[in-house]
Amino acid sequence: CKANSVLVDTAADAQCSVLDRFRFKGGLRPGAWRHDLALIKDHIRTQRPDIIHVNGSQDHWTCALGNRMLGRPVCTVRTRHNTYKVHDALPNRILNRNWTDFQIVVCNVVRHNLARQRAFDPERMCSIHNGVDAELFRPDDEQRQRIRAEFGYGHDELVCGMVARMVPAKGHEFLFKAVAKASRNFP
Repeated sequence: CKANSVLVDTAADAQCSVLDRFRFKGGLRPGAWRHDLALIKDHIRTQRPDIIHVNGSQDHWTCALGNRMLGRPVCTVRTRHNTYKVHDALPNRILNRNWTDFQIVVCNVVRHNLARQRAFDPERMCSIHNGVDAELFRPDDEQRQRIRAEFGYGHDELVCGMVARMVPAKGHEFLFKAVAKASRNFP
């Protein structure tokens, strides 16, 4: 990951080592690309990992290309978190069909959308839904009443909160439709 990434602290808490010297710069940056390719190739040679797991475009290209340059000694897996269309260009087909062993997606909608694109092999893709800590988010009536009072809501009013980027790809329209439908049952 990049230096100062949240992953650095999370890994430290889990007592895992982190390679955090990547630059992962977008655009035409040959110096950063050479640096990152050398770094991943050295890491693969010295650490001999079983799996390279990537999440974004920059780390995907860097790690897959570095792995390919070494003869593909490591399984490369990509997790995809969004519904953005991947351009049907030859480089993307090579990256996803030839240099990537498996794709994990965070929901069935993403899997079905990507499976229809030529850049992907649907047979090497699965959905693993984002997890939620049920204990952390269990209903708490006392806290519910306190928060409602703090914001001036009564116990019988429908309240919906959201923390997210407000972009169409997030699918907020479905939440808004559900809230509108549910609100018909409230006074």
